Amino acid sequence: MLFKSIAALIGIFYCLCCVAQSIQPAADTSICQGSTLVLTAPSGTVYKWFKNGSAIGGANFNTYSVTDSGRYSVEVVISNVTETTPIVKVGINPLPNVDFEIVGGGGQCINSPVNFTNTSIGGVSYLWNFNDPKSVSDNTSPNENTTHTFVGNNIANEVFAVNLTVTDLNGCMASTVKNVIILKPDTRLDEGGSTIFSNEPFFTRCVIQASEFQFSYPGVTKPNSQYQINWGDGTADYSSASINAVLHTYSPGLYSMNFKVTNSGCADSAIYKVFVGSNPGGSISNPSSTQGCTGDVFSFPFANTQNNAEGTIYTVWINDGTKADTFVHPPPAVYTHTFNKPSCSVGSGNFLTLSYRISNPCGFVDGTTGGIGISQKPAPDFVVNPKDTACVNTNVSLVNKSPLLYSITTNGNCSTGKVIWSISPATGWTVSSGSLGKG
Repeated sequence: MLFKSIAALIGIFYCLCCVAQSIQPAADTSICQGSTLVLTAPSGTVYKWFKNGSAIGGANFNTYSVTDSGRYSVEVVISNVTETTPIVKVGINPLPNVDFEIVGGGGQCINSPVNFTNTSIGGVSYLWNFNDPKSVSDNTSPNENTTHTFVGNNIANEVFAVNLTVTDLNGCMASTVKNVIILKPDTRLDEGGSTIFSNEPFFTRCVIQASEFQFSYPGVTKPNSQYQINWGDGTADYSSASINAVLHTYSPGLYSMNFKVTNSGCADSAIYKVFVGSNPGGSISNPSSTQGCTGDVFSFPFANTQNNAEGTIYTVWINDGTKADTFVHPPPAVYTHTFNKPSCSVGSGNFLTLSYRISNPCGFVDGTTGGIGISQKPAPDFVVNPKDTACVNTNVSLVNKSPLLYSITTNGNCSTGKVIWSISPATGWTVSSGSLGKG
């Protein structure tokens, strides 16, 4: 009997010291409507999940995915002992009610701003996506109410699916999409193909004489429309209610042609570049001397550029790490450059090279001028140790603190230059160590 009482006491003591293991996450929580929370049971061999005190059919794994609110627990067999975890309460947070209004969204002209008014309920933050990638950074907006000017395909009418995502205080998100119709007159013009120059399309004639262009309209001519071309050369505009093939003669030069189309009460225009001229020519010559020091300004003359057409571009660069310079015809008489780095170990064979490209829509000319040797201009500096006032017959140290010099000869040999000391007056002192250097 004593033995049984002791065993019972041990069993009571054992149960009092047991702490039931918990579901993870252990704390009561809530999730957004439509989302899932995964509950994980303590490690065991057999599992039975309960919701609101009733067993959940088929829920006999170590995890359970919750999508509804309720009180959840799990029975777990651990080392042949069945334990029931504490209850975890899971709530469901409703999603924000998302909606917005579009001002003029039934048919808005291109280049006209469209206003969007948020009418959502329960939101604290907002993200608009206009699905207009060509508007780049303006394609999204974090504002509660916003305005957007659509860019689109720049060809014809287009429908944009505008998306508004709203987040509430609980972090729950919901979205809605509405279509916006943007009316875009077709402003395309063709002329038998175009040349890409400076990342822009050009209609081109590579001759130095007046040349005729025939422009065609690839779009569909619509009623109640107006088509207008400003040729950009001072001649009278083309203006008509229809358009098919239009002829125009340009003299040699560079022109910006403006094509404007109006229909359905909307107007839009496009700029086209026209070039008439020959292949470019010209060169850049060496300066009077190709040897110098850092800080020197060199002048490189332009030559034989006078016959180049308007719109010819001159790009000049030097391999000393500086940026290229660009000029539009006519170029300056000379190109000037300040050399701030020595050429030793920088250029080819310790020399620097100027390179250039003269280009227009009809072609380009490349050239170089080299053999530019730049020595580093000295910046002498030294310190006196221990101080600049000393007793007779005591040593004073003169320590060179000048930057390391680089000097180049006309045949491309580089050296670190020379250090020469001079002391005045010439008497009353002797050199105890080191050297004054030689010229």
